[in-house]
Amino acid sequence: MKKIMLTLLAFSVWSLSAVAEDGFYGGVKYSKLKVDYSTIDGLDLNDVYEQDFNSLDYHIGYNMGNWFFEGAYVDAGDESKNLVSVTSGIYTLSIDSKVEIDGFRFGTGYNHQINDNFSIRPFVNMYELDTTATISGTITNGTDALTASAQQSGSDTMIDGGVGLQYSVNEKFNIGASYSTTIDEIEDTDKVETTSITASYKF
Repeated sequence: MKKIMLTLLAFSVWSLSAVAEDGFYGGVKYSKLKVDYSTIDGLDLNDVYEQDFNSLDYHIGYNMGNWFFEGAYVDAGDESKNLVSVTSGIYTLSIDSKVEIDGFRFGTGYNHQINDNFSIRPFVNMYELDTTATISGTITNGTDALTASAQQSGSDTMIDGGVGLQYSVNEKFNIGASYSTTIDEIEDTDKVETTSITASYKF
């Protein structure tokens, strides 16, 4: 899949499609992220942390010729996973994990115009992401609760490449869908796949 993405990007340089109108645009992208974690010292982190995230991407872009450039704030929220839940008498022990992801995206790509309405858009993105992973344990007896937790935070860079299909509803409004996969992953992950739908408006 990565070779296909890179081939599309290389092809875009040589494409002779009609030039898009220069100018700024703004948009919102809703994405489903699928994270494939690494195995560390025999522990598969997919068994520890949630793999599926819902992300919102608020971006500003600029069309220059057939190329486009984007900057965005990305918020994947937080997703939790219950690891252990044991009840004995009035006591319940629950162990959970939670991962929080947000940060910024900087991307570029190429508008390959198919006809007046449709275009294919190969692209590459670089992300600067802040991640926080928390493991917590809680003991409850129905009225009181005792909680202990351990947390690890950090920042990392991720690069992905993909291809999108865009439909121009009119001269100002566009909708689209895209798929991408990582070229350079964040720490403790083997792959992140992103499936998105986008709406954008030209200023």
